Amino acid sequence: MYRAGILAGLVCLAASLVQATPLCVAGSLEEYVALGAEGCSVGDVTFSNFQFSAIPLFTVAPDAGAIRVNPDNTPILGNALLGTGGSGLDFAYNRVLLPEPHPATQSFTLPSLSMAISYDVISPAGLDRATFAPQLSADPLATSAMVVTIGSAICAYADASQGVPGPSGCGLGGAGSAHVLQDVRLVTGAAFGAGAAIGSVATRWSEVSGDTSGAPEPETWMLLGLGLVLVAMGSRGVRRG
Repeated sequence: MYRAGILAGLVCLAASLVQATPLCVAGSLEEYVALGAEGCSVGDVTFSNFQFSAIPLFTVAPDAGAIRVNPDNTPILGNALLGTGGSGLDFAYNRVLLPEPHPATQSFTLPSLSMAISYDVISPAGLDRATFAPQLSADPLATSAMVVTIGSAICAYADASQGVPGPSGCGLGGAGSAHVLQDVRLVTGAAFGAGAAIGSVATRWSEVSGDTSGAPEPETWMLLGLGLVLVAMGSRGVRRG
């Protein structure tokens, strides 16, 4: 009876140890916001506390449900980061703004939109570098730009009027966590067809220790120890029998 109680306790302890942060899966930003402080993980990097805001002018603001979020193991087609590695999320905005003509006044309404996504990143190994790759496009008279700040410093900047943006980012010096503000602004131009658009923004977070897939996590070592204890107790019971 005593041994059965110990076994039950060890099983409960093992179950509690394996309850880790849930894996990030493809879904809407609204669903990611609902995760709250618990968040989700890609590899051993945890993303949490998602927030979204939008400021429109002469257009309908997107809500968080209209933005799709994909972990980097299911990347958005056509927005791959080459040679950066790491864990991350891809944000699919799929937003296009165009001037709206008014034939009666021979003028245009010029929509604009500012969208901001913020979230926290935590890495037990330490963060080495953050990389962001946006899909932006804009006509010469329009503006499509992205600014990413980590903490209070600008980490990445892209402006479609300066050509096709490539990946950009910053070093993080092994920090264990970071607070990210990803701001996208679209401004149409004063001419028919002078539109601005964003497809998606891919993010990657490289860790100091690189690939840790071969090193067991602390929970793994503890579960292994519990397994050995259970085996030993079982063998003692067999010998006594």
